[in-house]
Amino acid sequence: MRCSFFASAGALAIFACAPAAHAQTTASSLTPEVVAARRDELLRERAAIQSQLDALDLTSGGVPATASGTLSTAPEAAQGGSIVGTVVVTAAAPPLTVRPTGQAVATVSRELFKDQPNVTIADVLDLVPGVSVIQGNGPRDVSVSIRGSNDRQAYGVRNIQLFEDGFPVTQPDGTGRMDLTDPHAYGSIDVVEGPSSALYGNYATGGAINFHTRPGGDVDGLEVGADFGAYGYYNDYATLGAKGDRYEYAGFISNVRAQGSTSNSQYDTVTENILATYALTPTDRVTFKFINNDLDTNLSIRLSLNQFKQNPYQQGCSVLQAIGCAPVSLLVNGFTGARVNESAQAAGLGRHDRRTIVGARYEHDLDGATTWRTTFDFDNRDIDQPTSSSSYRGPYPSFNVISDLTHRGALFGMGSTSLIGVYANYEDINSFVYNVMPGGGASLGGLSQTVFGHQFNVGARGREELAITPQLAGVLGLGVEYTQLGANEANYTYSVAAAPSQAKIFADRTFVNVAPEASLQYRPDDAWTLHARVATGYGTPQATNLFTTPQGGFGNNTQLQPQTNVGVDLGAEWRPTPTTRLFVAGFYEWFTDELVTQSAGVNLQSYTFNAPHSQHRGVEVGVDWRPLPAVLPGAR
Repeated sequence: MRCSFFASAGALAIFACAPAAHAQTTASSLTPEVVAARRDELLRERAAIQSQLDALDLTSGGVPATASGTLSTAPEAAQGGSIVGTVVVTAAAPPLTVRPTGQAVATVSRELFKDQPNVTIADVLDLVPGVSVIQGNGPRDVSVSIRGSNDRQAYGVRNIQLFEDGFPVTQPDGTGRMDLTDPHAYGSIDVVEGPSSALYGNYATGGAINFHTRPGGDVDGLEVGADFGAYGYYNDYATLGAKGDRYEYAGFISNVRAQGSTSNSQYDTVTENILATYALTPTDRVTFKFINNDLDTNLSIRLSLNQFKQNPYQQGCSVLQAIGCAPVSLLVNGFTGARVNESAQAAGLGRHDRRTIVGARYEHDLDGATTWRTTFDFDNRDIDQPTSSSSYRGPYPSFNVISDLTHRGALFGMGSTSLIGVYANYEDINSFVYNVMPGGGASLGGLSQTVFGHQFNVGARGREELAITPQLAGVLGLGVEYTQLGANEANYTYSVAAAPSQAKIFADRTFVNVAPEASLQYRPDDAWTLHARVATGYGTPQATNLFTTPQGGFGNNTQLQPQTNVGVDLGAEWRPTPTTRLFVAGFYEWFTDELVTQSAGVNLQSYTFNAPHSQHRGVEVGVDWRPLPAVLPGAR
């Protein structure tokens, strides 16, 4: 169980514990997040009831009440929490991928973190049972794990699929970064836990995280703010939003900068984020998404335990004059021969990256019970990373296309929600690695490695959620995916008397993965929700994994296999009062060929290998309690 002390507006908050999944609430709960959670549950219940009514109407020869063209008299929540006004057809509902039934899903509401000066997304995700975070490669880069899925990664997010307002923000090679996320932009975050490749495809061995930016109607104007703190930390941010009968938009911008607590860790990053939705007709909606992040940060060097004990903040290390200073070993001439030790500051180590995502989604209600969604986005990651004795450069442009149908009706006399869809994504890989030369400014020496290639994934998925009885729901899902990974590496070596030599390695790998899942969710009354689930996940290697050997040098590692896992999950939630929620879940996951990345040593490359067999198991506990809702509504 993870708890966080904070102060909320208007009242003292004693502590906040992680919210439990699948919350049940009552109309007497007046806090915004409780109302929002209950509203989500009521929408799902209404959809199930309406689908059964439609089935009865069809059986008797009548016309379903939610036939195409029938308009809602109240605004309805659309994708990503946006409101489209009275032109939205009642049957339109959030897609199944946001909060899947029968699975542990925890939601962090904005009410929990809006009054806190959150520096990174780690400050928010720490509130979720089963989620752990570690510092990544840069001050605002955090590595996020769900049930241990990513604990051995040195940077970024792997083994989890990331989405923002329904748009994928994980690239086709499975790389996700948290640098581009500013907590002030979000209205809520859903964390889907456990193997989920049947629903999310490749690299969802640990689950998925769905970020939802604030709806424009919630902002309704212009909001500005600033956070500041020690070590020169400042975050200036602004949100602009509005909603009309047929449109809604919200735009966010922030500039975060700080000197950092350790030597050579200054950073400055700017993030822009836009979401806009427009209802073309009562049955047609379009959504536009834009994210851009410019990151400029200096980087310190990873310390040994002894160095950390001697000088944890690396004070006096600009020219390695103090004890415990961590050096980087650089080739004197940038090509071959003698080496010299320099500090991170003297060498000019850092990251200078840009990430840009542009996307659009079209939604069409074929009838009152069926919605077709197609999403396209272009995602470019352009890196310039002199992070050690090597400097990594290159653009990684990619695109994603997702198209699916969701139908809410009846099957064998039971309320049914069905999803069937296809998807494809492609990434162009352009990787250049240079030796870093002494003298400052991360001057480039000789080219040491290039990797050119691509990764292509194409797949299909199907999911069926059945209301077997009013209390019992069953879920069956299946995903099938083909992955083609083609790349070639050129490894450069230099000698004093001769031109550089090249050693080339080619890789052309194809994989076919199948991921089934099944679950049951039982709600005997309003206070209890129980679930049982068995599901699978898979993740293929990245192209760059294939060309670094266990010795930490460039070479042949093309024998890597995809990792797969099977997980069993049992959970229960109890809500004895409107202000108290308790959640517990146990999980056991069996991995085959788990892909593990670790360092080969100081000034060597990290390499990836397959662990033949491994197990992940644990218990999650969440408690959410408001002891005095009338007297101290902010106490939690």
